[in-house]
Amino acid sequence: MTFTDYFAGWVETYKSGAVRRVTLEKYRLTHSHLERLSGGITMESLDRRAYQQIINGYARDHAYLSVRDFHNHLKAAVLDAVDEGLLAHNVARKVVFKGISPVKKQKEKYLSCEESGRLLAVLDLERPIITDGRVNWDWLIMLCLKTGLRFSEALGLTSSDFDLQNRLLNVNKTYDYKHGFQLVEATKTESSVRKILIDGHLTCLFARGLCDSDASMPIFVPDGQRVYDSLVNRRLKALCQNAQITPVSLHCMRHTHAAILFYAGVNIVSISKRLGHSNVTVTQNTYLHIIKELEEKENELITISLESLGR
Repeated sequence: MTFTDYFAGWVETYKSGAVRRVTLEKYRLTHSHLERLSGGITMESLDRRAYQQIINGYARDHAYLSVRDFHNHLKAAVLDAVDEGLLAHNVARKVVFKGISPVKKQKEKYLSCEESGRLLAVLDLERPIITDGRVNWDWLIMLCLKTGLRFSEALGLTSSDFDLQNRLLNVNKTYDYKHGFQLVEATKTESSVRKILIDGHLTCLFARGLCDSDASMPIFVPDGQRVYDSLVNRRLKALCQNAQITPVSLHCMRHTHAAILFYAGVNIVSISKRLGHSNVTVTQNTYLHIIKELEEKENELITISLESLGR
């Protein structure tokens, strides 16, 4: 049996049906890379040097963190193979990680408060959310800007998720717009299940916009239709041009929402929970540039305050 065949069977036995679809696809992608790099090596011939050569081959065109993830997938299968007696020892032990230098991550784009106001001013919210099977994406764009929702989370919303009396939005599922085109009773992480406080204006708008909607159906997905983020981004680009601001993507609405809260002085723990991040570290890493800008302003304020003492 080849290492590639064993790994494929291991994925189907231990991962299929036990992990989310996106995670399973990552394991299958690992299998395709292994098939390309292993040279058909058998389990009997697999030793530490052969395993390291597979890792080295993957590292030639992948960054260090990607190489580590690739190794972690393979190592889990290797350990089970040892337990099953197919390998005499752990050939993934003491592996050396290499990898190409990662591309420097660009700052996340976001709109200023003034630009956000100009964008909201050109939205057409007089038209219903859905008319004759066509979605008015302006409603979704506004919702993402004011709540920080991910696109899949916004698509997964039904009218029953809006607690208008208490001005709360319940986020507990997503819509799979990439593969299955259906509601998924799961979010990106456990912490993504959350209740988001919404403002009075948004509450009034959706009280009107949801009055005729089916409580069991996604409000932004017409029955039987497929929804793509490119449709929303095309509409958002046109709106940005009308508002005379630099065109941005829908995901920018999430970053804009976070930036507005940071600059308003909202603490990072509250922002992290509102965005549904798994922990505060994710929020810190994502918005490090904003945090640094705020720290610089705080340092200026500290200096001015201290210099004024004793005068």
